[in-house]
Amino acid sequence: MDETQWWNKPLIGETSFSEKIVKLISKKSVPEKVVLAHRKYNREIRAKAWHVQRIELNKFDNEDFLTYAKMRVLIEKELGEFKGLKRIIQFLELALTAAESYLLISETELQFRSPLQKSIYKFISQVLATQDHQTVIAILHKKVWPLLDRIKTDKGRIVLQEYLKAIDNVAQYPDGLELLRLFKQATYSYTVLRAISSISKTLTKSDTYDVTQLSLHIRDNQDVFNHLTEILQIPAEHDNPRSYARMLQFIAFKYRYQKNDIEFQELLQRLRDWQLPYLNIVDLRREYSAQDYSLPQAFKEPIPAVDIYEKYQQYL
Repeated sequence: MDETQWWNKPLIGETSFSEKIVKLISKKSVPEKVVLAHRKYNREIRAKAWHVQRIELNKFDNEDFLTYAKMRVLIEKELGEFKGLKRIIQFLELALTAAESYLLISETELQFRSPLQKSIYKFISQVLATQDHQTVIAILHKKVWPLLDRIKTDKGRIVLQEYLKAIDNVAQYPDGLELLRLFKQATYSYTVLRAISSISKTLTKSDTYDVTQLSLHIRDNQDVFNHLTEILQIPAEHDNPRSYARMLQFIAFKYRYQKNDIEFQELLQRLRDWQLPYLNIVDLRREYSAQDYSLPQAFKEPIPAVDIYEKYQQYL
């Protein structure tokens, strides 16, 4: 016969009522230094949460914007369907942004072919192929710009001046001269640049955000995009209308959401700052849990802005 008193018999499972009471009464206190550390992190996170909440205010709930934000993360991390495309997209965006300058350079080299002009074009190609960005700019200003005085006609001087201004314009971009070098190496760059210039003027139209419509447009201009594939050295697995459509869609979204994106990137940076005390608080609460410790009230309070963090964590 089991002579164990009722209070020492387990109610449910293996733990008796008296053991539960003893365990409840005998819970340890959280060490003072831990309480102080938690208080410090709590102060930090409350200050940071205010900035997070101020920026967010449900501003970024637009479905297209969130699609763009997800695409940006994949591109930056070179994941999924954008794997290996980060550099290509940078070049393509630059080609669209500075399309008129690249087109003017190409048109000038095709249409104006005096001996002096041809020697200038050849010299610039050689410099682009052998020198870095800053050196190219310095050489052009030292050796090519002074040649304007050797042009006998006003029209010739204006043509060369506009040509050199266009080169200066693309040189403002970190990859501007590298992309110019790639275009100058291609014999069919003028045709490609005309198409890019045309595309750049339609990037703000609503149908540009539709991948299906973009894919159809690319199929209609397949020869141009085949040439662009060679110029930009696009990987074989991305040499298809859908990949181009996704890249153009991303660039169109980027143009459309420039202002929103500045605020969104600020929000993400604030969340990264917020994340530091948050992880410390989570670690302390995990180590000193209610199961084993008698917790001070501060350990039970909700963490401010955690809902916003969870909402945008995938974009960090």
